[in-house]
Amino acid sequence: MVKRHDKINHAAHIKRRTEGTSNELSFSVLDAAKNAQLNGGEDDLPLVGEVSLFTLAGKKSRRSGFYRGHAIMSAFPQKGRKRKIDVQEKKQHQAIKPETATKRNNTFEQEIARRKKQRRIRNLTAMLLIMVISVLLIATGTGYFYQAHKTEQTYIQTLNDAIDLLTETDNAMLELDEELQDPFDSVSENKLTSLTTTTQEADSTLKEADDLAKSASANLANTNEQNIASQTVSAVSARISMIEYGLEILNEAYRAKSSAQQMMDGWYAVAEADEQVRSAAALVEDPTTENVEASIEQTNNAITSLTEASQLISQAQQNYPAVNRDPYIAYINKRIEALKYAIASDQALLDRNKEEAQAQNDAYNQADQEAVLLAQDLDEDPMAGYEKAFDQATQQTYQAFEAARTQASASDAEIRDYLGKQTK
Repeated sequence: MVKRHDKINHAAHIKRRTEGTSNELSFSVLDAAKNAQLNGGEDDLPLVGEVSLFTLAGKKSRRSGFYRGHAIMSAFPQKGRKRKIDVQEKKQHQAIKPETATKRNNTFEQEIARRKKQRRIRNLTAMLLIMVISVLLIATGTGYFYQAHKTEQTYIQTLNDAIDLLTETDNAMLELDEELQDPFDSVSENKLTSLTTTTQEADSTLKEADDLAKSASANLANTNEQNIASQTVSAVSARISMIEYGLEILNEAYRAKSSAQQMMDGWYAVAEADEQVRSAAALVEDPTTENVEASIEQTNNAITSLTEASQLISQAQQNYPAVNRDPYIAYINKRIEALKYAIASDQALLDRNKEEAQAQNDAYNQADQEAVLLAQDLDEDPMAGYEKAFDQATQQTYQAFEAARTQASASDAEIRDYLGKQTK
């Protein structure tokens, strides 16, 4: 009997960590129970406490066993008499819920089926959960890509707005470029004022375009659009530089040309003084009182013209120091000195003072000779020096302007190609 119990104990075992599987209870325990019954009846059933044949979910029974596939309260019920059930035990039996009682009375096959059903429910729940999570992930990913696409389109529009602003400055840039072809000849006060206003407005527009282009360049993901944004920034920078250098050249040209005009007006006054001096000299060939008085008047007019010429040329010198007008001023001052000697000589003739008249006439001749020597240092064309000085003063600025113009042309070509592909 002990050996038989050992065999049963050895055969009946529970595999651990297999909850919810068909192997929770080794089927060998059923065979062991059947063999025990066949060999000895109820006496051969396993004793209480030897093997825990099956553990139901929930509260464990201290005296539970297994017989013919049914859960029983005791492995060995008493024969021939009924066990008295005290009131407390009866109450406990009455308190057991129908559902709990049903679970405890389940057969082994029913319990396995119940647990398989629970597994299916758990598996289905897990699958549904996975599906829900997958849908959420797809929705989240789709939302992300949609938002990224929307953001990209926003910055592409920002780039297009920058290009539109850049294009708005085309006319101003063309006008500036045309004016710089021969600024010394074409520039005028009205033209400079108008072009300064136009380019300042263009400069403001370009700075607005620059902000948009830089924002697009920093946020665009597409390499092509990002390159065009960079080209737009480059084009804006180049045009701003062109405006800066162009206005600098034009202002230099205006100062040079204005000074040249003052120099020209002064030289015309010198020429007018020469005519007046020749008239005065012709009058004294017949030294009557009327002629001498008329000669003195003409000589005074010549001095006035020369004084005006000196003032104009001095202003030209001050406004554009790059051109030295000191030789002209010295020449004119010597001419004024000589004419004053001529007036003194004429006055001496009126006073019948021949010695004084001759002395003043000699002083005139001396000063006039000195003026002739000073004239040798003057340019044949008094205005030619201004254009030459302007060319020298703006040489580096012109080079910087041309470099900016080249940069703008290259960037504009890239942008035009991009716009052309957009319209296809």
